[in-house]
Amino acid sequence: MEQTHTLRTISPTVVSNPAGESFFDHVSADIVWPDYVSVNPIFKRQCQKQHAVTSAVQTLFATLPIGSSIAEGVRSGSITESAAGDFYHQLATYLEGETANGRIVLYVPLELSAPVVLQSPVANEASKRFQKAFRAAWLEQLTIHEVRANFVDGNVLEPELRTEDHPRVVKAIHLLPGLIAAGHISLSEAQAIVVESDDALLKENFTDVCNVLRAHSTHVPHTNDATSVAETCVQLRAAVAESATLNPSHSTPSRTAWLRKTARQHAIAKAAAKLADVLLQDKTHSLPREMSVEEQIACTDAVRQASMVDAGIYKQHRQWLTTVTDNQELTDARTKLYTHLHAQGIVDDAVLRSMEVRVPELAGPFSNNLPYFIPSTEELSAMAHAITDDKYVGERVFPVVLILGSQLKGYGIGDADADVAVFLKPTATAAESDMIAQKLRHIFRHQRIGGSVIMFWLQEKSGHLSITHNTQAAGTQQIPTWAHILLGGAWIGDEEIVTHLRHNLLTPYLFAPAQELDGWSLRDRWLEELERDTILYRLLHKGFERFFPILSPVDTPAGVAIDGNTAFYDPRFRRIATELYLSKVFLPNLGQSSD
Repeated sequence: MEQTHTLRTISPTVVSNPAGESFFDHVSADIVWPDYVSVNPIFKRQCQKQHAVTSAVQTLFATLPIGSSIAEGVRSGSITESAAGDFYHQLATYLEGETANGRIVLYVPLELSAPVVLQSPVANEASKRFQKAFRAAWLEQLTIHEVRANFVDGNVLEPELRTEDHPRVVKAIHLLPGLIAAGHISLSEAQAIVVESDDALLKENFTDVCNVLRAHSTHVPHTNDATSVAETCVQLRAAVAESATLNPSHSTPSRTAWLRKTARQHAIAKAAAKLADVLLQDKTHSLPREMSVEEQIACTDAVRQASMVDAGIYKQHRQWLTTVTDNQELTDARTKLYTHLHAQGIVDDAVLRSMEVRVPELAGPFSNNLPYFIPSTEELSAMAHAITDDKYVGERVFPVVLILGSQLKGYGIGDADADVAVFLKPTATAAESDMIAQKLRHIFRHQRIGGSVIMFWLQEKSGHLSITHNTQAAGTQQIPTWAHILLGGAWIGDEEIVTHLRHNLLTPYLFAPAQELDGWSLRDRWLEELERDTILYRLLHKGFERFFPILSPVDTPAGVAIDGNTAFYDPRFRRIATELYLSKVFLPNLGQSSD
């Protein structure tokens, strides 16, 4: 063990895909996991089962048009009864497995919950099994009080600012409009379930749902009071100036900065909506060329919004878009415009190529995004070498870099930060932390990293390494897990040490501990954190919308009661979330831990 701590470069530097992807590739599994895990028949069987359900879902999604039910797909010939039967069989088996699997019903496209009668007896029986398993899982989710902000914008107060619990919601009941529209359940059935419950929050949220259903309203474009581009720009400039002066008394510096940034973004979004109405009302209107950055962003987004209604708006302002100032925010705004219009079939692949716009595969393996990561894997490898080259740092930090964050997940745009972590050797002491941090800031001074490195402090006990804490977590960590970071990050560095660290730090997550936290097993908490990191933070909050328009069926005036304007209800988002849940929110269970 001590030899691993002190040796300099002892084996080649490697760039290794996120460890979680090894669950679906036996060759990678042999590399990532110790022999007693990779050859374990339970490990193999569970990985094979998870791969089977993931493949069945991906196969169906590849050919079934977004928003279509399985019955519609079979009738149109876009999918076969065999594919439908396999989808139902695999998902039913998955839902009938461990209780935690039931969380996936929060994300499965609601139109796929529709009952269907198939000619094949085998496929038909699988359909019935799925209906039963889906309903059971949905009923179980009705007992869970979620943090509401997790499913909206992620605006969760820091622990030091909270005086009470987060606002909560029974999110599963918010699915009811879609489940009723699909024919999976009737309102009277749902009402009987709620009446039998003594959960006051469930009853309150059910009332909100009933108000949405009663309204039968459709989205009505807001009629703005601005009558010209000039007037809207004046209002925008005032709002941007005001956002910079926000200084709430009960806040932290980081939260105040976030509130100012959010207020500025809200002002731009409000102006963009007004400008979109102007462009739609006056089809001959031209946009000025001399504008502030905020005004150009708002006008670019106005062209996007208006073009979604009338494709001719894009053609009219296509030349203007090429004159917009070369600025990262504006580049991001143009990227959003072109990817949204591409998703709606208004522009084709050739246009994206000409504009050098890439649509990431948000549901695909994170490793697909490694070639686009900035700094490059070559630069990060050099940083791993620099750890060893600095004698002081090399004696205290392993020559390994773990890369993670929005860039790796595919939705980091523009100048998105590069999130990286390192691992401190057990010999490093708290008294040395400031000097270690100072030297790491120099090694990781790349502008995308800015010297900000998560430091995992390790301890050695009985010949094994484990994490004691990291510098990202302020104070104590409520949920004792770093599974989402360790499984979801890509590893770069000394090959032998990467293997050593993964064997020590990852393997414990495959053995369920006996402890519980707030009535939930730690294994369930680990899976909950994987779900939150992969699907909610920040894909739901902003990542999806950067590349696809939000087309929520409950984005109506009444739908505000159930946060109907969020991506949570969008059929395309729900497909991506379903694939991510199956491929990322997964941990083989090799039995109870001996600790």
